[in-house]
Amino acid sequence: LTFINGDQPVQGLLIELRALPQPDGTVPSILAMGPTEGERVVIKCKSYPRPWCVWSVEESLQPGELLRPLYVTVAGGKRGGIDAVEVEYTLRDEASGTVVGRGRVLLEGAVSQVKHPDEEPTSGSRISIGSVIPNPATESATVALQSVGAATNVTVALYDGLGRHVTTLLDGTTLPSGTTALPVNVSTLPSGVYTIVVRSAQGTAARQLVVTR
Repeated sequence: LTFINGDQPVQGLLIELRALPQPDGTVPSILAMGPTEGERVVIKCKSYPRPWCVWSVEESLQPGELLRPLYVTVAGGKRGGIDAVEVEYTLRDEASGTVVGRGRVLLEGAVSQVKHPDEEPTSGSRISIGSVIPNPATESATVALQSVGAATNVTVALYDGLGRHVTTLLDGTTLPSGTTALPVNVSTLPSGVYTIVVRSAQGTAARQLVVTR
């Protein structure tokens, strides 16, 4: 799971994750989280008074900068027989405690898993839009960009109902394998149906976003 810093530079960031109830009412548990590379530090998560996990990013981050990817271990994340769990995230400036980002994202599938010996390994890379939450949106939404393998030269743009370009959210970025949570500010947009378009060297994808007032 990868996050993108918001509009303000920060000297350190606290990432809070909480698994939300599944459609059948069960609540998955986030067991641990930590960096995917370097020292393999495991942060065990708390289940009381509410299930949550916190990870601290100590380095400074500029607006729009990607955070290092984190692995997230979840138990009980099944929706309709597939691996999926909706996670609520909060990003805080570590020094002041100010919330600099917040949203929800659907984590789908396992980035790495134990495979049957006869199963063919995944080859190549591809990118898709996994979820847009909330949708409809009034203030902001989070787009889950799903990448199988690293995705290069990624551009994400928003278009209105007439096909006119509204804004560019990412431009020529390289995304790691897994899920990247991309925040979209729609607070100044008029009501309507918009289209999020992702273009990369690995392919293209699109998803509608409804803005209501």
